[in-house]
Parts: sequence; structure tokens; C-alpha cells
Amino acid sequence: MKRKDSHIEILLYIVLWLVVAAAPLLAEYLQLLSGYDEAMEWHHVTFLWRELLPLMAAFVLHNWLLAPILVYRQHRIPYMLCTLSVVALFIVYNCNTRPTEPRKPWTEMHEGEMPPQPHDGMPFEADHPPFDHHHNGGPHGREGDVRPPLLFGQHDVLTTVLLLLLLSMNLGTKFYFKHRHDARQLELLEFERMQQQLSYLRYQINPHFLMNTLNNIHALIDIDPEQAQESIVELSRLLRYVLYEADHELVALQREVDFLQHFVELMRIRFTDNVDVRFDVQMEQPTAQVPPLLLAAFVENAFKHGMSYQQASFVHIDIEASATRLHFSCQNSKKPTVTADEAVTGGVGLRNARKRLELLFPDDYLLKIDDSADAYSVTLDIPLKN
Repeated sequence: MKRKDSHIEILLYIVLWLVVAAAPLLAEYLQLLSGYDEAMEWHHVTFLWRELLPLMAAFVLHNWLLAPILVYRQHRIPYMLCTLSVVALFIVYNCNTRPTEPRKPWTEMHEGEMPPQPHDGMPFEADHPPFDHHHNGGPHGREGDVRPPLLFGQHDVLTTVLLLLLLSMNLGTKFYFKHRHDARQLELLEFERMQQQLSYLRYQINPHFLMNTLNNIHALIDIDPEQAQESIVELSRLLRYVLYEADHELVALQREVDFLQHFVELMRIRFTDNVDVRFDVQMEQPTAQVPPLLLAAFVENAFKHGMSYQQASFVHIDIEASATRLHFSCQNSKKPTVTADEAVTGGVGLRNARKRLELLFPDDYLLKIDDSADAYSVTLDIPLKN
């Protein structure tokens, strides 16, 4: 991308100088169309092109040598000293080599051209030629001009101002492209940081879940070997999804729902029949894309803090997916007492879920948590991608 910006910058400079070089040709062509000249005055064009050569040389030196000192290396003092030296050399060169065009004598004027007129009582220039301070103290010669002395005249002021404008434009352009490059680099670093954080949050599966599930399966081996085998199959499917599919940025909604169903089935084996577990799903487009393992933290939290062996408990999960939005609702009963370890692990899971939502949907999600005395409910609404 940096190389592409460099090519665009060079192309911009080429276009700029082509326009500047074409300006004298355009001016002569307009003179020709207006009837002021009978033919193209090519010596006027070459005269202006010669005037542009020092400007172009100073611009090239500034663009490829001086500007990078300030823009890319942040050396202000060396840049200022070198730039002032270039401007001073340009002024000296311009004053000593300023080209002049000979004036046409009155006797060679075209028909229709008027000679100089007297001014308010002043004599004609022919009788009393004025003194020209830009021509070695000599008269305003009608047969030709003499090289001017080393003085900073109007011509020198205009060319110096033009040079400063060109250098300022060049410096501003370099800062603009560097700002674009730096902004893209920051965006790339922020994106990589977000992806790393998302990966970290996505793979923080609570180890207590795996440990408890394995303990339950171990207990079922002697009591109900057939159910133990089914539980091992469910656990295998769940782990396969976590290891191979949850690595993607988005997954199909149907795959995420299947994962939650396997999750719920594994949790059922830990509790008796007095636990009311309900899992309802309505989907218009099962192929819609959602972030993987986003809902698992809320479901796991519901089973961890809502199930009790001593009293009736419930977990109700509802998923409604339209063509563009996903509405998720999870309600669970609350245990009479919650241990400190459970409170800490549950809080971490919910904090991680909030962080993922902020990173994935900064301004396009709704998360509502209602923590009452006997029940806990989570409502989430996020967009779907097709």
C-alpha cells in the first residue's frame, strides 16, 4: 500500500508539471486566437520554459532529498537549514542569470501599435529617455536591453514566491500521504489487536464445564453405560466444533444452534428430573452468519448459577432469528447460595461476552440483564450477516 501511495504521489507531480509546462503553450494559443499575434511566438514559449527549469530543479531536490528529512525522519533543524540554503542559491542564480527579451524599436512596431504617449506634461521617451534602475544605469534602450544588475526586482520576488509555494505544496502533499499511511497502519494494528482479543475471549471455555462433564460421564459408566456412551459422543461433537469451526470469524447460525443443543444435552445429565430445561429455536435463514461461541457464555452461566439439586430449577432458552436480526433470551432460576468461586468465574464469562459484543457490534447490539431475587434473565439482540 505504501508503494501504491508513492506511485500516486509521483503521478500527481508529473501531472502538475505537465500542466505548468503546457501553460505557456496555452497562453500563446489564446494570443493567436485573439488575433494579437499572427503566428505562434515560440521564442516566448522557450523563454518561459527556461524560467521554469530552476524551479523544477529546486522542486526535485526538495521532493527527493529535503522533504523526507522532515517528513520521515523528523529532523527539523537540518531541513530548515538545507531548505533556506536552496532558496538562497535559487535567488542568487535567478538574479545573475535572469533572461531578458529585447524590446522592439518603435520603427519595427506592427501596424496599429501605438508608441508611448506623453504623461501629464512629461516629454516623449524619444527626446528624454527615462533612467532604468534595472539596466546598469543606462537608458531604456530602444535597440535592446542590457543584463540587469544583481538586484532583487519584481521578477525575482514573483519567482521566489512561486518557489516557496511549490515547496510548501510538496511538503503538504508528503505529509498528507504519510498521514494516510500512518492511519492505515494504526487501523491494521487495531484490527490485529481486536482479532487477538477476540481469539482470547472466544477460547476461554470454562474448564469447570469440561471437568464436571467428564466426572458425570465417569459416574454414568457404571450406572448407565449406554447414556455414558451418548454423552461421550455429545462431548466429542462439542469439542470438535470448538477446535475446528470456532476459529472462523463467522459461522452459520445452524451450526451455532447445534453447538448449544449439544451443550444443553451434556448439562442435562448432571441434574435430576426436577430441573425444567427448555430450548426453543425459530430461524428464518439457518445459513445466516453469527460470531461463534458468543451465546455459549450466557447459557453456561445459566446452568452454573441457576441449577440446584435441592429445589426445583429452570433454564429457558429462546432463539428467534429473522432475516437480519437475532434475538436471544435466556432465563434461569437462582441458587439459594452462590460460592465465591462461582461468582468470580461467572463474572469473568459475562465480562468477556460484553467485550466481544463491543468489539464486534460497537453501536448495533442490545444487551439487557435483569438480576432479580429469584431469577436471572439475559436478553440479547444482534445483527445477522448473510
